[in-house]
Amino acid sequence: MGDFEAGYGNENIQFIYNQLNSSDMKLYFIFLSYALKIINEVNIEMQSEDARMHVLIPRMTQLYKQFCRNFIKKEALDETSIPNLNLSDNHLQVEQIYCGTEVEIYCHQAKLTESDLVPFKQNVKNFYIKFCHDLRKRINFNDVTLNFLPKFSPKNVISGATNSILPIITKIFPEKELINASKINSEFRALADYAEVKSKKELPICEFWAEVASFKNELGEYMFGNISRIVQGILSI
Repeated sequence: MGDFEAGYGNENIQFIYNQLNSSDMKLYFIFLSYALKIINEVNIEMQSEDARMHVLIPRMTQLYKQFCRNFIKKEALDETSIPNLNLSDNHLQVEQIYCGTEVEIYCHQAKLTESDLVPFKQNVKNFYIKFCHDLRKRINFNDVTLNFLPKFSPKNVISGATNSILPIITKIFPEKELINASKINSEFRALADYAEVKSKKELPICEFWAEVASFKNELGEYMFGNISRIVQGILSI
């Protein structure tokens, strides 16, 4: 406050001081601390040196739906795929738009009414729409390869839930890999029944597949050489 007091009489400084102390400005800062924290957490996660391709679509889907749920009716969000969701329709009533718990606390303490919050919440809704629109432009949520990658996570591998990985082999690998497709699929399917593989399910994905690549049978032959080569190629993207 000292610098502002020293500059009292300067209209620009006084204007800035008044703006920073207005309820509207405080609301926006509090809201941004909520929204940007979520975005930054995802950014940091995606910038990890560990392989993250296999969680890209699930993580971006979670982020997208988290913001959509703040301003779009739940039934519309549940019934429509991300690429087909109309961001300009099925909005919640203005008073129902969620802006973060800290905003709710501040509104309660400042005794702000719903009518006081209408312009603010309209702007928040515009922020959500723009963010979701931009995210959808940057991430192809229908991409076959990106949607298949989670199947190579340790927990999915040992679950045996995926019967065949031929779709991704034919999608991103050369034709010559089709010669080995039967071996690759057989090795992948066998992983769910191998006790040593199950014991590694809590490892990070790269460490998990490095372990899988090292397994040998009684004859000293690598048991999962084909599938390990395929997956390690994918994780190097």
